Order: sequence, then C-alpha cells, then structure tokens
Amino acid sequence: MNRPEEVEAPLEVCAAVVRRQRRFLLATRPAGKHLAEHWEFPGGKVHAGETLEACIIRELREELGVTVQAPHWLATLDHAYPGKHIRLHFLAGDLPATAEPHPHEGQRLGWFTPAEMGALLLAPADRRFAERLARTPEWNGETAPAPTPPTAAPRP
Repeated sequence: MNRPEEVEAPLEVCAAVVRRQRRFLLATRPAGKHLAEHWEFPGGKVHAGETLEACIIRELREELGVTVQAPHWLATLDHAYPGKHIRLHFLAGDLPATAEPHPHEGQRLGWFTPAEMGALLLAPADRRFAERLARTPEWNGETAPAPTPPTAAPRP
C-alpha cells in the first residue's frame, strides 16, 4: 500500500465545453496518444503556473486554431486510468460566430447533442461529464443555459 507521500498528484487537465445551438464541440484524441480515436471535449494539460482559463484558451488556439471567449469553470471530476490519475476541469466558453475550428493534430471534429454523445466512443472521463450534460435541462437543449459571469476556478 502506498503511503500518502508516495501517491502521485493527479494530472491537471482542462476541457472546453463549447456549444453552438444545441450541439457541443468534440474532437477525437490524436493517433499515438492515450485513448487514440476516442472522442473528448477538446483541451489539454495545465502548465505550471497557468490558470485554468489561460490553459483552455491556449489549448484551443494550439489544437483548433480558435480563441475561446469568456471561459468559466463548470465542473471538475477526478478519474483514474490505468497508470495515471487525472483531474479534469470543464470550462464553458464561446467561440465568435464566424470562428470555425480546424484540427491541427490530425483529429476529427464534430458537433453533437448530449443524446448523440451516448452513441460515441468517448474517453471515460468525458463520458461521465456528457452523461451529466444529458441530465441537465439547461444544457441538453430544453432551455438555453443561464449566463454565468467569469469566476476564478477552484484551484487544487
């Protein structure tokens, strides 16, 4: 059994929850990476000293060539994969109406409703969040989400 000082800290990761009309942006994991070809909310690892908001802006610019606007924290979940533990922070944000994401790492992109996500091969941590979306009326298409002012995300 590991002693507390031997337990590795979770890997901090951000994921963008970008919605257009009733659909959410998802991307596949690039070939050669853990869970390649699984769908996920786009994002990536938080760099040392980086805020969650700065991370998601950087990651979407690098991976998809778009700038997410007004990102704000929605939820955090911890997930254990074999050999690693992640802490996944979901941040909602908007894209300018004319912005079209383009994959820079060979991944596929798509816009899906929460119900459609149920049939996709989603990364397990992202599936947990997608199931939460499907159960939340203001996000699953029944009503528009209430505006949320940007706030500082809770830091681990």
